[in-house]
Amino acid sequence: MDDLTFFAGIRPSATILTVREYLSKTTGEVADYQLVFHVNYAKSLEKSFYIVEEFAPQNEHEEVARQELLDSYTARLEKIKTTPIDEATPFFQRVRDEDNNIVKGVKIHTETGKIHLFGFLIHKKPIKAGVYKEVNSSEKTLAKNKIEALTPVSKFRNFIVDRSTVIVSEGKHLIT
Repeated sequence: MDDLTFFAGIRPSATILTVREYLSKTTGEVADYQLVFHVNYAKSLEKSFYIVEEFAPQNEHEEVARQELLDSYTARLEKIKTTPIDEATPFFQRVRDEDNNIVKGVKIHTETGKIHLFGFLIHKKPIKAGVYKEVNSSEKTLAKNKIEALTPVSKFRNFIVDRSTVIVSEGKHLIT
């Protein structure tokens, strides 16, 4: 089964997908992930915007972080509205379903052939711990992380699937 056929046959609504034994290139961690793809990222940004807009800052760092997040969400929403999806990803082949609609959350890099998945994280099951660098974040960054953790956008993840990964969705398996 080729990569395009696997994804094209999946229903067009939000779908749960499992990525098994995903190796993080930055930490070396290996984990299984469950995510929902076919999710509308723009709507998640809009919901996140309203959550952050309603957030009541407790100090100056939180106020600055809140405003930076609002500015960032506004800029991302504007880019989504003004850039056609095919122009936004010139180095990727979009996957289409049987009705020729773009399958949200999956694309294939035209040079490497690797599958890029983007979705809303539901669950992560670590298999092998990685090596994590020490983080020494500023007060503003800590405040931004605290506020963004309240939003749906904070749960979105991007995966570049390598050859050791098994993808399971709706009872189908794809070993890339």
